[in-house]
Amino acid sequence: MQRQQASEKSRARPQPETLDGLLSELSVAMLHEQMRAVPALASLTPHHLRLLSWVDEHPAASWHAVRRALGCPPIQTGQVVKDLIRLGLLEGGVLWPRQRAMTLRLAPPGRVLLQRLEAEQRALCARLLAGLTPTEIAALARGLNALAQAAS
Repeated sequence: MQRQQASEKSRARPQPETLDGLLSELSVAMLHEQMRAVPALASLTPHHLRLLSWVDEHPAASWHAVRRALGCPPIQTGQVVKDLIRLGLLEGGVLWPRQRAMTLRLAPPGRVLLQRLEAEQRALCARLLAGLTPTEIAALARGLNALAQAAS
C-alpha cells in the first residue's frame, strides 16, 4: 500500500529536468507556504498552484495538455481543475465541436492571486538574500552557475 502511494506521489509531481523546472518547483513550494497563512486559500495544494501557473503560461490550454504537463492521474487533475473553477481562480470553456473537451484559462481573480503571490515571493527572496554574507552569496552564485551549465 505504501509503495503504491509513493508511486502515485512520484507520478503526481513532475521531476524538473531543467533549471527552469527546478526554479519553478522552488517557486511553487514558496507560494504554497505563503498561501497557508490565508484562510480562504489554505486548502490549495502545490498541484493547484502548479496548475494555475502552467495555465497562466499556456492560455486556452486543453485539459489533456494540462494533465500531461502536470503528470497527474486524470482523476486528480480533474479534481484540481474543479477546485480552482469552484474558487473562481480558473475558467473552463467548451472546445467546439467536441462538447466534452474543455479549454482552461486563468480567471481574473486567479491572475490577481498569482501576481500577489509572485510579488510576495520576490520580497521573500530579497529578505533571504539580504541575510546572507558576501561569502554565502558568492557560493550561491557558483551553485546557480553550475546548475545553469548542467541544464544547458
